[in-house]
Amino acid sequence: MGLTRTGRANASNWPGQFFTSRTYYTRGRLDFQIDSWSAYAEDSIRAGRLSLRPGLRIDHDSYMQHTTVAPRLAMSLDLDTAGDTQLIAGANRYYGRNAATWRLRDGLDRLQYRNQRRPTLDSEWTAGTQTANGLHFDRLRIAYDDELMLGVKQQWKGWEFLGKVPGTGRTRG
Repeated sequence: MGLTRTGRANASNWPGQFFTSRTYYTRGRLDFQIDSWSAYAEDSIRAGRLSLRPGLRIDHDSYMQHTTVAPRLAMSLDLDTAGDTQLIAGANRYYGRNAATWRLRDGLDRLQYRNQRRPTLDSEWTAGTQTANGLHFDRLRIAYDDELMLGVKQQWKGWEFLGKVPGTGRTRG
């Protein structure tokens, strides 16, 4: 046998914790189109014990309206006549870009409402204010990383070992 009580509980004097403000996103629709293109060229050059592999990557998209040029260079030098020991090096630039993500983030911010408040747990949420979209990702500079690498590759009895100096990167954002 048990007791059941129905009705709304009064929690206004509840000493516990509850949320007094919130941020939410309204339902909405984002339509956009981004056109992009990329081109890549690479060559392999061998002169005696030296091998070079220069390359170039070019990217462009219609949202950021930036064209990026990323040079690539890989080099290996046989240190012995058998080719078992090689000095390897590289210099590369990598751009971070995902224009669709940036454009989506730009649009989602327009659906955001902030500063809804309630003074007590039982209170209704008060109307919030729509957030002004202050972010314009299309005005940002595209971040990149310059990578330099140096190492030694050694082959011995069918095994290949690689000892390298870790690459150093420099990022601009």
